[in-house]
Amino acid sequence: MADSRSRDRVFGALGRAFDSVLTAGGYVCAVLAVFVTCLLVYEVFTRYLLKRPSMWSLDTATYALLYLALIGAPWLLREDGHVKIEIMTANFSKRTQAITTAVTSLVAAISCGIFCWQSSAITWEAYRAGHFIERAVVVPRSLLIWVMAFGSFLLFIQFIRRACEHFRIFLHIKSEGSHES
Repeated sequence: MADSRSRDRVFGALGRAFDSVLTAGGYVCAVLAVFVTCLLVYEVFTRYLLKRPSMWSLDTATYALLYLALIGAPWLLREDGHVKIEIMTANFSKRTQAITTAVTSLVAAISCGIFCWQSSAITWEAYRAGHFIERAVVVPRSLLIWVMAFGSFLLFIQFIRRACEHFRIFLHIKSEGSHES
């Protein structure tokens, strides 16, 4: 009994720490969204009013959008904000919805785990080889790729958490003797 409470306390602390990372990522994304908006307004102003387009603003906005998408996706998953197609699942019972979400979350976690592993390997190789992306803004390739590994790792963890949560819901409904309706 004491071991169970100790384990729950540790997992609770880890969950809160992970949620803090996701929340910080959400704030970073909010700042990036404002930054990209300002950057694009600047580009429109300089291109069409001053007739002097900047060489760097579109590349910078593109790189910022990459970070925004990959850092924001795990936070959005936690908030259950991703687009869902519920035409089929809306008619499922709560129990069937729970197990369907648990299974699809496990499949997504496996996909994110593979993507994290592969993007980590590519990031390391790009860093080791000193590769650069040479456009208007020259950037080390590893600086753009590492966020793929980081974001997919956070998604991997969040999908596992989501699968566990929905599996617990599935078991809870079953243990109450609820019928599929």
